[in-house]
Amino acid sequence: MNLIEQLGGYERAKHEFEMIKEMKPIYPGEIETNNRLLLEYRRQHNIFEVGDKVYGVGVNDRSRPAYFNNKATKEYDHWVGMLERCYGQNKHIKSRPTYESCECSENFKSYSYFYDWCQSQVGFKNSEWQLDKDILIEGNKLYSEDTCVFVPCDINNFLTNRKKQNRSGYTGVSFHKASGKYAAQISFGGKRKHLGLFENPQDGENFYLLVKRRMAIELIEKYKSNLDERVVDALLSKYKPEEIKAGKRLEVKSEN
Repeated sequence: MNLIEQLGGYERAKHEFEMIKEMKPIYPGEIETNNRLLLEYRRQHNIFEVGDKVYGVGVNDRSRPAYFNNKATKEYDHWVGMLERCYGQNKHIKSRPTYESCECSENFKSYSYFYDWCQSQVGFKNSEWQLDKDILIEGNKLYSEDTCVFVPCDINNFLTNRKKQNRSGYTGVSFHKASGKYAAQISFGGKRKHLGLFENPQDGENFYLLVKRRMAIELIEKYKSNLDERVVDALLSKYKPEEIKAGKRLEVKSEN
């Protein structure tokens, strides 16, 4: 049990240390030591006072609610999570490469600003919807009021393409050794679906992109009453049929 807990918890210890400040310290540096103990305890237990910086940058002036019935508000959860992804010690781990070099706008470093911004955002009040930074601007690294939107999990996951990290060099396509052709696959809802075999990887990628567009339209239809119009535009512009250049290429017979 640490000193804070021995004194009866954070608020009680804070009161005791405040009383010490009113008297001459018995030992030099005692006030500094007490302040350090309180600060360490706050960091360990996610307690923030006026003037504390969350992850070294975030400012909570306590003008907006952060907790209700001892549970973090939705706004506070999103805010702290965003700061952790940008400035936390584990922000560059390999399992989350999209967060590398991410930052928050100066406005978003203020909890009161972020709290008020959330109230006007389409989809914020929907349960389990996520704060997303790069649907509107692909590859975006800045969390800000102009770049972020709230979206349901399946749309967020849907936009995580299978990158060109395989030998074929094409999205959603890999070489099928047994047939000597190229296999197109797509993942959605945690399941992978085989789209067919193609003579060349470009045909496979074209077919993959057309399927993605159909899926995007289905998702828009599913959430259209609650979805931010900017998200709708982003989904449709990401898979423009005129840019996929399928046409004759898709006349190549796919094999199941």
